[in-house]
Amino acid sequence: QILYNLVGNAVKFTEQGEITVRIEADREGDESVRLRMEVKDSGMGIASEDLESIFQAFTQQKGQAHKFGGSGLGLAITKRLVEALGGDVSVDSRKGEGSRFTVFLPGVKVVSWCKKSEESDSTLESSLDTEVGETKEGSSGEEFGAEVQHAFSGETNDGEALLQWLETEAYPYWDRIYHTLFVDEWRHFASMLKEKGEEFGSLDLLWYSAQIDKYIERLSISNLRRTSYRFPELLMLYRRRYGD
Repeated sequence: QILYNLVGNAVKFTEQGEITVRIEADREGDESVRLRMEVKDSGMGIASEDLESIFQAFTQQKGQAHKFGGSGLGLAITKRLVEALGGDVSVDSRKGEGSRFTVFLPGVKVVSWCKKSEESDSTLESSLDTEVGETKEGSSGEEFGAEVQHAFSGETNDGEALLQWLETEAYPYWDRIYHTLFVDEWRHFASMLKEKGEEFGSLDLLWYSAQIDKYIERLSISNLRRTSYRFPELLMLYRRRYGD
């Protein structure tokens, strides 16, 4: 949640340029690390006189365009979460030069340590993405980190009307956002699908929107990306069943 808030704030105030996220862990002992998280952007920056109040709720800088809005609750919540974990959050910024938010969290517990040679991306990816068919007989696979695949049914109380909405409203929106994975856009997309799922009695849309919401809450970008690629599959099913 802390990282989500800081990155969201950086995206909000950086119309063009870059955002860098850096995370480092210094080993404190056998069971914990000191975590350092840094979110740096090249956005509009913060004036020196506004730095002291930046972690207050709904703060807006002097002269700041209304289209950006204020800082909302994000930074205020971030500070409270960091302090509740015994950590510290700071900001270094100059007007027009971007900002750098740094979080230190001591005593972050780790499950176990492994050698560098054991930390390959492929090993981690395979352990998280175990296919259901590869698990033990009678097991759902969820305890191994697998995502149970949902078979779309195509059931709805008005297939032709739903198909028309999918093709004219949902698909164009999906086509615009699927390669960017901006959280706000995908949250809105999930809301669209949920609303139509309830209207047309489509369990497929309700399930699909729930998956999107789940991965957004977990900040599971890899799973969100895989889920995003399933939308054309859903659309094709409805085309075959209800199309001309």
